[in-house]
Amino acid sequence: MIESLTFIKTNHFIHRQKERFIPNTLLIALQRRIKRAKKTTAVIISRQLLLNYGIRKNMELFLIVNDQVFITGYYQDVTEYFLQEKKHLAFQLINKT
Repeated sequence: MIESLTFIKTNHFIHRQKERFIPNTLLIALQRRIKRAKKTTAVIISRQLLLNYGIRKNMELFLIVNDQVFITGYYQDVTEYFLQEKKHLAFQLINKT
């Protein structure tokens, strides 16, 4: 059975996805693990999990999601993220396959 993406992508996300190499295969695999929330959430994907999908970055992947809508995605060091003033965002960490 072929699984498809059930989340919606904003136009901004689509452009950033191409620029930043965020593969659909990763998004499809993760969508079941992302907790549905009415609040904007930063979903943080660990470096270890990214390696399982052939993504070799020395940073974590951040997916900004709101109620099954991908808003944006980017790579950033998790320490830098928490040092910034982003207290308005909830977060979810996904670190295992």
